[in-house]
Amino acid sequence: MNRYKDTMNKISADKKLIDKTLQRLEQPNKRRYYVPVLAVCMLMMVFFLPINKTQAETYISLDINPSIQIVVDKNDKVIDVVAYNEDGEQLLCDTDYRDHNYLDVCKDLLTNKLGHYTDNGYLVVAISNKHHNNDAYLQSLQNIMNEYYIRGNVTECDPGIIDDATKHHMSIGKYNESQILMGYDDTITIEDCHNMSIHEIHNEIAKHHSESNSHHGKHHE
Repeated sequence: MNRYKDTMNKISADKKLIDKTLQRLEQPNKRRYYVPVLAVCMLMMVFFLPINKTQAETYISLDINPSIQIVVDKNDKVIDVVAYNEDGEQLLCDTDYRDHNYLDVCKDLLTNKLGHYTDNGYLVVAISNKHHNNDAYLQSLQNIMNEYYIRGNVTECDPGIIDDATKHHMSIGKYNESQILMGYDDTITIEDCHNMSIHEIHNEIAKHHSESNSHHGKHHE
């Protein structure tokens, strides 16, 4: 029996499943039937249960009207792409970017999928790395925007906003812009921002920023 227990203990699986299998193996008259079952279970566990869970390291959001967020692991491979509105869902339809390098994915999205949006729109790219290692991502995305003359800005976000943004079903970029706008106008709520496009939020921020500078200038005249 110990050899079965030792074998099962080496498998990454649900404890209840392991215990149940061991109990059945303890019955001598049924052992000959369950040894093949054990072998099958072991193979299934090896092929279908992840040994090491992939961890999200970096979040990159692209907001112009489609709102899209790319989740990247420590090896710069894409592990998920999330759409936060209907336009984003349509854009990602029948597309699977998982396991591709984040830069290839961003370039394809910016130059192909989002091409007609970037011709006349303003793109907000936001980046958040959980270790605050944003510089390489900021530079690489800015280079793409410069190369293809995409109008917009690239900014970094504190990783502390990721959970709040997810809770409100917003990309980190849109959530960050919403926080800036609400800082200017306390009558605006996060729900209001959720129903606004990134273009509307950006324009409101620009308007408040301009008014703030105007008042500041008059104060010093």
